Amino acid sequence: MPAKLNKFTNTTDFANSDNSIANSLQKTEQSVLVYSRKNEMIDFDVFFTDMRLYLKKMPKNNVTENVLNLLNRNGIFLGRCENKKEFAIYSRILLTNDNKLAGVILEIGDLNISRNGETNNIDDCIYAVYFALIRASLKCRKEELQTDFDLHKLCISYLFNLFLKSIGRSNTFNKFQLDGMYLSCAYIYLKHYLQLNHSSSLSRLNRNFAGVVDNDNLQKLLPSFELLSNYNTLKDIGKILIDLNVLTISPNKILLLLIQNFGKLFYYNIMGTLPNLIATIIITNYPTNLLGDITPINSKLQETIEKIIIQNYLDKLKYSIISV
Repeated sequence: MPAKLNKFTNTTDFANSDNSIANSLQKTEQSVLVYSRKNEMIDFDVFFTDMRLYLKKMPKNNVTENVLNLLNRNGIFLGRCENKKEFAIYSRILLTNDNKLAGVILEIGDLNISRNGETNNIDDCIYAVYFALIRASLKCRKEELQTDFDLHKLCISYLFNLFLKSIGRSNTFNKFQLDGMYLSCAYIYLKHYLQLNHSSSLSRLNRNFAGVVDNDNLQKLLPSFELLSNYNTLKDIGKILIDLNVLTISPNKILLLLIQNFGKLFYYNIMGTLPNLIATIIITNYPTNLLGDITPINSKLQETIEKIIIQNYLDKLKYSIISV
């Protein structure tokens, strides 16, 4: 149904020109096309009946409540990716020009949904819908998300804990190194996800994080940050730590450890856009292997982020479901 999809979008302003992973994710998602519900090649009734039954068996929580809401609105569709994929893409979101959700498409290949509507991954299908709903709610409120620095601080703390867990299994860090790692995560977060320029990022570091890290360490490190203006993406985190004399580990090894410990699909999503990062933070706090066998980094922190997203974004999401 490509003609019907032309009026819908899933583009975002949260991907700077240096973010090749975000651009690849977006192109792959755009290539997922929806099947018509009248398409006799797919048994929609079997799939959605199974989904309803499984939702009833699951514990009542944010996932079941929001997925069932979209299912009752007939806002979940099945589709296929028309191009060769670089990585798995489980769901595509369709947004109207006035920031309403037109639907979520589940990719039948990556979720192993057969033509008769059966799948042995119905739980992953449910979590894929929730993952898409989180992303949609954030994309539909881009202006609010851009300035939500209470949320950004929590996400930065998640990244800090993520890198600490990834590279710190056999290392002991002193207070200066820990503060340097945290400030490095904050600086590159502001540039990678919020696309702030160098001077704005430094200003935010000084204003927003003086009480988070030791002030003496902040003042020692700030002058060195002046030399980091060419670093714009999260992939540069290792180079930043080296240039700040915080760590001596190889920058490439930091990224390699991240992939080895958490998998490529997890890596691609956190290296993507801010909606992808936040959806990843939330979904990996649940018992699903959608993005790999990922244990929570900090379950309480992830629950706090989810609560904010539910209250300030997902509960405010508006719908204009497409008819196919």
